[in-house]
Amino acid sequence: MLQMLLMSALLAILFLPLQLEWYKSPLFRRWLVPRYIIGFVYGLGLFYLGLLDQSISAIIVSYVPIIGITLMIDNSLVFSIQKSFRKRPALIGAGSGFVLLVAFSLFWIMQPLFLADAKFNIAGGEEVTVEELSPVSEQHIPVVPPSFARYRSDIIMGQLDNPAFYNLGETRIQRYDGSLYWVTPIEYDGLFRWIRSDAAPGYILVSAENPREEPELVLTPMTYVPSAFFHENLERHVRMAYPDVLMLDTTFEIDDDGNPFYIVSYGHYTEFRRVADVDGIIIVDPLTGEMENYAKEDAPEWVNRIYPPHIASERNLWFGIYKQGIVNRFFWSGRFDGTDAMGY
Repeated sequence: MLQMLLMSALLAILFLPLQLEWYKSPLFRRWLVPRYIIGFVYGLGLFYLGLLDQSISAIIVSYVPIIGITLMIDNSLVFSIQKSFRKRPALIGAGSGFVLLVAFSLFWIMQPLFLADAKFNIAGGEEVTVEELSPVSEQHIPVVPPSFARYRSDIIMGQLDNPAFYNLGETRIQRYDGSLYWVTPIEYDGLFRWIRSDAAPGYILVSAENPREEPELVLTPMTYVPSAFFHENLERHVRMAYPDVLMLDTTFEIDDDGNPFYIVSYGHYTEFRRVADVDGIIIVDPLTGEMENYAKEDAPEWVNRIYPPHIASERNLWFGIYKQGIVNRFFWSGRFDGTDAMGY
């Protein structure tokens, strides 16, 4: 938290005018403190509420437009109000801000056109045939659809003391005790429910293989969950400990003993915040808030998901559309439909 406050306080300086006339005139000087406060609040909004990673690229993207806008506004105001201020320095100052905004906008728009090779290389795809794919185990076939699992989970929530305080979280299929189960965490139903609750009550297990198996409500208190607020919010709790990492995905999983954990996949951006790469996972105990950091190759075996689905999907897409180069992407006769990357 201290680093976040210091970062917000330091970057708030960028909200102060670069035009020296603001510091000479009593009329303008009285606005310096309010502008600094606005900059400080802006930083807290980015880093505390928005959970933005405190990286160089994030700071550039978030603050360069601010500098351009303030240059334009400050020079225009000084020229309009202070008659002794000449037109030439006003035009230079406002023009500098305009050029900065235009250059940044053009870079942001045009940069993706030059990332085909970088995206293809990071995808690291490998074409395979259907015969090379691992066969599906006939002993563990999910026959219970997720909609039915959520329906049964919703019914069993009635066993809670205050079921109206909670909602079902994301339902995901996981392997537990040698079988496949739909696992659903129980989350808070809004701010006031969180205030009146000591902890989220636990999670629900529904068999994905046997529709006749009774669902199980596992009562285990969870304090740090995604639907909590302020210091108990799961992502904010992780951000306080890891201010620089890029949080990519958050999932709920149970280990081999049925203990609940939240798995936060993290990584970093390359190509100036255009391409995300996965570095590892942070395993969070939702009761105590204790965290363990693992590189992606060292993750425990019970962790089912390290790569977020959207990362895997976009890499499959990049491998398909960029393997012939960005130009041939638009002229290649073999139109990519999402299956070419797997050799279908």
